[in-house]
Amino acid sequence: MDRETEHTGGVEPHPLLPWKDVKRLIGLSRGTVFTLRTKGLFPAPVRLGPNRVAWRSHEIAAWIAALPPVAGVHNEG
Repeated sequence: MDRETEHTGGVEPHPLLPWKDVKRLIGLSRGTVFTLRTKGLFPAPVRLGPNRVAWRSHEIAAWIAALPPVAGVHNEG
């Protein structure tokens, strides 16, 4: 176990993503994300300070993974 996991009780910490990184990953506007959040369809951010929020990277990754495939598009694998 490395020093960081010892400090967190053996749990691997998940990095937090600022808005610019979330936007780069999902390609949606703030307005669309706000609408999705109010409908319970997008992960809520965590408050880091009075004017700063971030998203848990594992929640964003899970949201992306749960997106339905696009019809007619074949994944090469």
